Amino acid sequence: MGRTNIEENAWRRIAKLAGIMKCSDREAAGTVACLWTDSQDISETKGTRADIIDWAHLFGLPDEEVTRWIDGLVRARFLTAMPDGTFSINGNDVQIQSRDLYLSRTAKATAAAKAKRDRERELLQAATDPSPIRDGSVTDPSRTLDGSQCNAIQDNAKQSNEKKKRAPLGAAECARVFAAYPHRDNTGKSKGLAILQRNLPPGELESAIQAAQNYAEYVKAEARRRGAAWDPSFVKMFSTWVSEWRDWVKYEPPKRAVSPAFSPPPPPAPDLRPEDPAARAEQSKRLKELMASVGVSPGDRRAHD
Repeated sequence: MGRTNIEENAWRRIAKLAGIMKCSDREAAGTVACLWTDSQDISETKGTRADIIDWAHLFGLPDEEVTRWIDGLVRARFLTAMPDGTFSINGNDVQIQSRDLYLSRTAKATAAAKAKRDRERELLQAATDPSPIRDGSVTDPSRTLDGSQCNAIQDNAKQSNEKKKRAPLGAAECARVFAAYPHRDNTGKSKGLAILQRNLPPGELESAIQAAQNYAEYVKAEARRRGAAWDPSFVKMFSTWVSEWRDWVKYEPPKRAVSPAFSPPPPPAPDLRPEDPAARAEQSKRLKELMASVGVSPGDRRAHD
């Protein structure tokens, strides 16, 4: 639900950020979009320096380059430095309020739909087991439904029962995802688990665990590749990763290149040109063997006819 569209007035600030950082507008826009999306996913309007690095995907950069980016975001008015050392993300409060209002309206619509299903269930029960009115002589005609109405109500009731079976995941189940994650510490653990409990369908729990294992393999491969330059801070915060875990379900670690076994080149073929004495001797030997096989001796006159 993060801000994925960039307002027109924000593009001027993005162009300013690109000029400050001496990068392309696309790179500046991508950094701002990551900052907005990752922070709004967890309803945060401000964060520490480490939070900004994680949300804006600045991990992996040298410390002085990270400082340049944060200063650039402040100068371009995407961030505001607070007295307590944190940074306020400008515009996040409005976007989060708008999202919460949308969710509130959705909840009201869901409640109305539930009330409608309850009413249909009551009518279905009345249609299948009609109760007599007080004098016991006739059935209330307003509680009688035709066949098509009964089928529709039964279908709705079946769908409702199936949704009830998909109960939200518990903390212990979501903790299995965190256990497979290559966390550098517990930073972002509580927020990440809360996001999983709220958004992860029960049927996708195993896929999320596989995604965490795949990301762990990626981290190991990066650590081997970078060697001494590897820094544990390159690992994303768990609360950020849970918003993109589906990107890691089908990840396959790169295969190490294997050098082919050395095999010496084949020896050169003998030169059997007619002018070569060795070739002439070889041809003469083969000719004698051929003549002997057919019963002709070298001195026989038939050999020259």
